[in-house]
Amino acid sequence: MKNAAFRTSRRYRRFWLTLAACLAFLLAAGPAIGVDCETWNTKEFFKTTTAQKVADCLRAGAALDVRDEHGLTPLHWAAWKNENPAVVAALLEAGADLNAWADNGLTSLHWAATGNNNPAVITTLLDAGADPNVGILEDRRSLGPAIAVLLRDAGLGTNVWAGSKGRTPLHTAARSNKNPAVITTLLDAGADPNARSADGETPLHMAAWSVVLFMQRDEDGVAPLYAAARSKITALLDAGADPNVRNKEGDTPLHTAALFENNEGVRYANEGNLSNNNPAVITALLDAGANPNARNKDGHTPLHEAAWTNRSPPVITALFNAGADPNARDEHNRTPLHTAAGSNENPAVITALLDAGANPNARDDNGLIPLHKATMSNEDPAVIAALLEAGANLNARTDSGLTPLHMAAMFSENPAVITVLLNAGANLNARTDSGLTPLHVAVGKNKSLAIIGALLNAGANLNARTEDGGTPLHMAAMFSENPAVITALLDAGADPAARDFKGWFPWDWAEGNEALKGTAAYRRLAVDAGRR
Repeated sequence: MKNAAFRTSRRYRRFWLTLAACLAFLLAAGPAIGVDCETWNTKEFFKTTTAQKVADCLRAGAALDVRDEHGLTPLHWAAWKNENPAVVAALLEAGADLNAWADNGLTSLHWAATGNNNPAVITTLLDAGADPNVGILEDRRSLGPAIAVLLRDAGLGTNVWAGSKGRTPLHTAARSNKNPAVITTLLDAGADPNARSADGETPLHMAAWSVVLFMQRDEDGVAPLYAAARSKITALLDAGADPNVRNKEGDTPLHTAALFENNEGVRYANEGNLSNNNPAVITALLDAGANPNARNKDGHTPLHEAAWTNRSPPVITALFNAGADPNARDEHNRTPLHTAAGSNENPAVITALLDAGANPNARDDNGLIPLHKATMSNEDPAVIAALLEAGANLNARTDSGLTPLHMAAMFSENPAVITVLLNAGANLNARTDSGLTPLHVAVGKNKSLAIIGALLNAGANLNARTEDGGTPLHMAAMFSENPAVITALLDAGADPAARDFKGWFPWDWAEGNEALKGTAAYRRLAVDAGRR
């Protein structure tokens, strides 16, 4: 307690000495002539202003407590956008409310932590008494703007709603600030490295997010940004952040870090131009004890998350080398290879998983193997080729009898997917439990003429019958939303006079299809069937 009191008194003494120096400077400088204050309380003003201009505008009648349309005060703008601590000090000396919150619930310290790269600005706010563990007051917005304004104007903010969302300045700095020194400054001031938001997220979760956030908005190259993100993660871990803490979805920071493409973030220092003092993002978490097989509420491990969207094979390798299970199952019995096959655009990720021992014929709860997932939603034939080369069963059937070719016929828009399956020996006329061939499902579900054309050109049976006696033309008449599909089948020789076991022609089914009514294809069905 004595040490805490000493640090507090020293902080306040430093703050007042800074203010005194700023005030002496302003008084010595005297008032500026013709100072422009029309843009007061805007980003444009406070991004480039000086302490002298602030003092001049205040003397000219500019208000300290004015708010813009988002509830930001001059102190919010200065803390966020101006890297000169004297500007913030001048506003505080004039009586600016240190704990005022904007409409999004951020205090001045939150704003500074979010976007001000100068830790001296953070220090100035802390020395003035800002709480490093104050929470964002985000939940109050659900009360409606009128009540929120009443609460704000009554001065009821931090003490009433603190922690409702729980994100502290350390959360916002970890997520958005590019300068690791800001993290260190907040930690040195007593910020809690394990503070949890209402979503259960800690600053370490936010730091893991920051890699992709920086990539989305920076044009100066990613190497410095990766280094900054790694430095933030290292600082939090060194301060005692828990590498295995979970948010409400069960995600650990490693789940978050693995989710996004950050191939620079898993290289060791001697593989790139990175400093030996900046360990890789993934490696830093793993070295700190992060569990590579932790499961979230969906049963996903970090390897599932990496396989989903991360196009970098070194991420897969780093997790596998740390003990990640390549055949871990989620709540639907899907492995990381299922996930990658369905959504990852890089065939090298598929290869990395296979090299790590992933089973190419593992079945999920519906009987799908990774090849089914790939042909269902991955448009890259190289992914299919990689799975086939690893021994994936070309004619594997789901619980309802669908083969990978059925899946491609239903969902793919790339005829090259059809071609790679057929060239590998897929059964063009394989039937499901209800007798559906790939052509049946293509004409009923897929609007792509290129897919249907690929099947027709390969010799798909135009007159194949389902268990109800329906031909592909019956199926198209019932379900297709593209009249050109009907035309393509008729041009290929489909029989419009064929009857199903109910005795109906394709035209009879087309009468119930609003997408076909009134079209040339609809009329052609009727004429060719002899109904008109």
